Amino acid sequence: MRSKGNGLETLKLIEQLRLQSDVIPASSSAKHRYLWSGQKLRKLPSGPISMLMSPLTRTAPFAAMKELFVKKSTLSDESISSFMTRRFGRHYAESLLDPLTTGIYAGDTHKLSIRSCFPSLYEWERDFGSVCRGMLLKRRPARRARSPFQEQISRAPIFSFKDGMETLPNALGDALASHLEYNSTVAKLHSSPNEIEVELTDGTKITADHLFSTIPAAKLAPLFKDQHRELSSLLMSITCASVAVVRLGYFRKVMKKKGFGYLIPSCEKERILGCVFDSAVFPDQNQIPEETRLTVMIGGTRNPSAVNDSKENLKMLALNSLEKHLGVDAEPDAVSVRIARSAIPQYFVGHMEKIDRIGTILARIYPRMTLTGNSFLGVSVNDCIANSKRIVESLVLKP
Repeated sequence: MRSKGNGLETLKLIEQLRLQSDVIPASSSAKHRYLWSGQKLRKLPSGPISMLMSPLTRTAPFAAMKELFVKKSTLSDESISSFMTRRFGRHYAESLLDPLTTGIYAGDTHKLSIRSCFPSLYEWERDFGSVCRGMLLKRRPARRARSPFQEQISRAPIFSFKDGMETLPNALGDALASHLEYNSTVAKLHSSPNEIEVELTDGTKITADHLFSTIPAAKLAPLFKDQHRELSSLLMSITCASVAVVRLGYFRKVMKKKGFGYLIPSCEKERILGCVFDSAVFPDQNQIPEETRLTVMIGGTRNPSAVNDSKENLKMLALNSLEKHLGVDAEPDAVSVRIARSAIPQYFVGHMEKIDRIGTILARIYPRMTLTGNSFLGVSVNDCIANSKRIVESLVLKP
């Protein structure tokens, strides 16, 4: 997870759960990132000199100067591709923001919303008339007091846990154990001015002052089908991308590259989305000093049928791609293939208007219910934690 921005709220939650000793910052080599571009693995620049030398960004100063004079859009929203092409040119839309979007959303920049997926870029143009001007003139938030732990971890761009990311949900589960009911499906909701009642499929009824739903929008939609078809339809329209994750382990070093990993622009027409160099990013998780761990991502909206392929074929696709991109032709000592179905919500153009309409309808028929989770205002764990905290604080402050 990222340590900056909403990551600060995650660090606070980690402290509440007393997990500080389990947290590990990324290696310094994680700052090195790559793109597969022009049939070659190219290092992304990490400073002004390397930016001017890299074929990926050597024209960036000219593009930035030109962007200052591009007329501000009057549209309430537009696609990521349209926004970036309009402001910086087709090269930067296709070569830089396209793979970045792939790494976050596994989605299509021609369909995804700039306002919902990259709100800062949208707001800088709206408020300052230019992305570059906004970056320079934006009001920086007041520096808040941080604990020594928060200060230490925030120095690294990303962090994880010694035993992997499942440490956080497992700890949350332990902390909330007495309040959790597993394998419970909601059949109906009943609203009254002072409370809301949840009826489960087994007949159990639970009464609450307020109800929060964090499940995927499309899974929630059937609950409203008979009561409000428009609300059900709006929730169902928030679709998700599926991703196949192939993890490869070697009991030796099999590659020379060090860094976070690489992503692939869609214009390169490759069959994988990218690869993370896990053993280089988090060497503290290595079982032996010389091991290599790699994670290959396949599918997304770029290649949606790939997730229906056999695990053996997905493994071979990953291995063939690594041989082509990294020169790694060794047989792995361990392989894990997992399919994350409907994993990443797709915020299409007009997503914010859709969210506003959902909120308006819900306030009328279920005023004591709030929808949150990654279907709405941010797909990352950090986003979900920060949004949940803001929602609860706003309710507590209401008279």
